Amino acid sequence: MIAAFVALGTAVWSQEGHRFQVERYDSGVLTFSLMSESEIEESFGEDFHSNPLYYLCLLPGPILSVLILASSGKTRPKATGGPLRGGGTLVAVFFSVIFLIASSDPGLSLFTQRGLSAFLSGGYSEAIEWFSKAEEVGGRNSALRYNRALCHFVLGREGHALFHLRESIRIDPRNPATRRVLSGLEQKLSLKSQVPPGRSIHPNPPFVFILIFSNLSMVSLAFLLRFRQGGFFILSTLLFIALIGAIGVFLFALAERDKPVAVVADTGGSVKRIPVDEAQEWINLDVGTSLLVTGRAQGCYLVKTGLGLEGWIRDDSVLVHEK
Repeated sequence: MIAAFVALGTAVWSQEGHRFQVERYDSGVLTFSLMSESEIEESFGEDFHSNPLYYLCLLPGPILSVLILASSGKTRPKATGGPLRGGGTLVAVFFSVIFLIASSDPGLSLFTQRGLSAFLSGGYSEAIEWFSKAEEVGGRNSALRYNRALCHFVLGREGHALFHLRESIRIDPRNPATRRVLSGLEQKLSLKSQVPPGRSIHPNPPFVFILIFSNLSMVSLAFLLRFRQGGFFILSTLLFIALIGAIGVFLFALAERDKPVAVVADTGGSVKRIPVDEAQEWINLDVGTSLLVTGRAQGCYLVKTGLGLEGWIRDDSVLVHEK
């Protein structure tokens, strides 16, 4: 186990074995814990809806529906046994195989280990580079973003630290530990009326329910058309309502996550009433201030503060999430 404590800019290290476990940074209200290699491997933030392979999960519903409509006889299928159970098993196996293939581990332990080693040796800028390379190759990762935030914090770049913490939350909005660190750092910097990060909901769960309810709705509709019984009509209606609800939650989660928020960089920034360099500065903003981006023109962002004040800020004064 490794433990590191920072107080008034002084670091004390202890190391045991070869696994990178926990490094803690305590400074006033703020506590930072470096994510371990195992935590990084478990934190890849792939969006299921962005991977075409997951849409293959929509195939079982139409296939089973065609088989149901093409079957002969008027006997209503039993709840247990027979083709219905076999079809359910086939769908479950199909889903499992698709998700296993689509979520294969990119195997980035080398980049991760080098980043953690650089951090332990005091090479915080080098650690940022390794963590960035790992994310470039393997995709978005909330733990890697968190570790990049920690490196920036140790280097005194509070604006970058806050930005990457918000990016970590954007990738995994369900992690309360990252939210606590973000809140603690904002308190440490005396930042008030900040734009809140997105709500604790990720698009993946409702997307999975969309796949499930889509397949079930098609199968239930096939049974309804095949046997024309009231029970199948009620089931189809309920599944359709559930599908609409899942789509609504999915769209809401996307809107919350993709909210365009900017963070004032380490040089600070000022807001002007018009996007012109010669315009008089209206509001001076502290490092780390979060802003809601509502537009862009002439090298400036149109932003709104947490208090609702709106104006223009130079694009080189802020860090902005890019989709």
